Amino acid sequence: MRKIAIIDIGSNTIRMSLFNVDGDEFNELLNKKTTAGLASYVKKGFLSRDGIEKLLRILNGLIKTAKVLGFDEIKIFATASLRNILNIEEVKEILKREIDEPVEIVSGVDEAYFGYLGVKEKYDVSSGLIVDIGGGSTEITSIEAGKTVYNNSIPLGSLNLFKKYSSGIFIPKKSIGTAEKYVVKKFEPIYSENLKSDEVYGVGGTIRAVSNVIMEMKSLQSNKMIKSEFVFELYDKLKKKDKKTYEYVLKVSPERVHTIFPGTIILMEILRMSEAKTVYVSKFGVREGVLTNYLSEGRK
Repeated sequence: MRKIAIIDIGSNTIRMSLFNVDGDEFNELLNKKTTAGLASYVKKGFLSRDGIEKLLRILNGLIKTAKVLGFDEIKIFATASLRNILNIEEVKEILKREIDEPVEIVSGVDEAYFGYLGVKEKYDVSSGLIVDIGGGSTEITSIEAGKTVYNNSIPLGSLNLFKKYSSGIFIPKKSIGTAEKYVVKKFEPIYSENLKSDEVYGVGGTIRAVSNVIMEMKSLQSNKMIKSEFVFELYDKLKKKDKKTYEYVLKVSPERVHTIFPGTIILMEILRMSEAKTVYVSKFGVREGVLTNYLSEGRK
């Protein structure tokens, strides 16, 4: 039995998942989330010294925890949180010097692929779109006849959209229309790909938060499947700053009170583009995909 720790450096949170692994089978024993807010430390494209120090402090703490618990096999990766910064080479050198374990900077295309691998662990996906709305990017993978026919990473996430149009807790009413036009502009390059699908498979914290709020809002028994029309309804309520809806947000996902509306804008545009009727919310995502790929590489 192998004990493997997977650490995911995101734009908003840094997560560590601890897995027991037996051959190709794995079981998550612990999922630890730390809100780092690295995107807030990026100024004019550069991750600040304070941001780097916070990253080092959190990583060293998670590595120590993993090793104390007997997880000596550790895989660390970063997504848009680091790959989009201008001082990436400097940060890579600092990480190499200060962190005992290697840190892989995952490309947008690979991140989309890992999300697909994660979803495949839970769903038999023969066709559909796999969507991961992160803090700093959105990954989209199109599946046809059980095969990947398209994947892409758009440098737009719930946190950087929030940062662009808000200096408080909410995007001001006067800026909402401009923010929506910006989202449309970011997605325009992929409209020609004809990514139509009845089903979207959602990965990551933003879509899970949206589904959790909708479950409360609609008194659903589960958040594993939500109708697209519910997402549009949630958007309308968040746009109006409906008190009851934000009470639901504070109940189920308080750490996303500032980013759930930007995330919903992005998801809504994807649903418009794809004309999807249903969103399936996957418990497994990029971390599980990274683990699956890591195990596969070990067999080569």
